[in-house]
Amino acid sequence: MKIILVDCEDSFTLNIANLIKECQAAVDVIHHQDIETENLSNYHGIVLSPGPKRPSDITILNEIIERFYTSIPILGICLGHQAIGEFFNHSIIRSKEAMHGIATEIQVGNETIFEGISNPMMAMRYNSLTVDHQTASPLSIICCDNNDEIMGLKHRKYPLYSFQFHPESIGTPDGKRLIQNWLNLIGEQ
Repeated sequence: MKIILVDCEDSFTLNIANLIKECQAAVDVIHHQDIETENLSNYHGIVLSPGPKRPSDITILNEIIERFYTSIPILGICLGHQAIGEFFNHSIIRSKEAMHGIATEIQVGNETIFEGISNPMMAMRYNSLTVDHQTASPLSIICCDNNDEIMGLKHRKYPLYSFQFHPESIGTPDGKRLIQNWLNLIGEQ
């Protein structure tokens, strides 16, 4: 299985790549400015990395989501999560509390991607922005924090997932299992 990880200039990007490799998948890391979308169809999955900017600052994320969300599984992490939310008309708002290097409890839903993961799960967060709730969204909320902020989304029809927290962090003990579950879902496609 071959995954592309779109690097949005975050210091954790290579940790995500290493976690994917630990789950026995090949991964190519490509800087967002070097992405050519026509080359992405050769991959089994796309990961949109965290980053220090807003989704609207990295326009290629929107192009990738638009072109591939119906055909290639996509996983958004932090900034990637926000890009997915914004693409589907969720507002990006300030979090009730900035979380930079803070592990919090996340209430997870009954989804296959959470198989074998404790509920609540602990997850490391690095965010001051969050995806706002939206009533007419094709995205389902699959996990929230204790302040009811959205921590995970899933498209109702297509293989698209996203998480506000960082699964690659040591502060997310079930992070490797989460990535393995995502890769397993791709393998079942």
